[in-house]
Amino acid sequence: MKLMVATNNKHKLSEISEIIDTVLPKGSIELYSSADFGKKILPDEIGTSYYENAEIKANAFFEEFGLPTIADDSGLEIDAINGEPGIFSSSFAGEEGNHKKNRDKAVAIISKVPEQARTARFRTIFCYIDSSQKFFVEGTVEGRLIEEERGDGGFGYDPIFIPIGYDITFSQMSSENKNNISHRANALRNLIAELKKRNLL
Repeated sequence: MKLMVATNNKHKLSEISEIIDTVLPKGSIELYSSADFGKKILPDEIGTSYYENAEIKANAFFEEFGLPTIADDSGLEIDAINGEPGIFSSSFAGEEGNHKKNRDKAVAIISKVPEQARTARFRTIFCYIDSSQKFFVEGTVEGRLIEEERGDGGFGYDPIFIPIGYDITFSQMSSENKNNISHRANALRNLIAELKKRNLL
């Protein structure tokens, strides 16, 4: 199966590829990105939910390349601030994609609440679209935030997020370990199950 991944983020593309390889035999799905066609697609993510933003990206890439397409929108939800930043996770501190500033803002917030109230989760919504159908799947991972950054791996909020059942951050985990439990891994497993259910894979 040929599948377009609606992203220009090389970290996300490699992570998706690694996760799929843990679920399916290698070669079951051929992943493509806009870079494979020498292009960079930048749809305007003006949605008010993960679902809307994932759909906006999926539609843009499908219309451009015509391949079955998956797109995701993900975010960190901090319980102490009613699930924010959510869809605004990448611009939480005001500057799009400044991961360090985003983490610093999150730390400043959770440092003011008791440790037991520092719960959070990552959430991912995938949208799949082809010429005849469209559907969504979801994946989450629960955990807690810490004040000090730990680890060199991952990206985004990974250095301050410890998933339930662990005492290390996503950044301290091997990619294999993270890809077994992450929100994106859970969403992709649900995506693959749905593709099989619909006889698309």
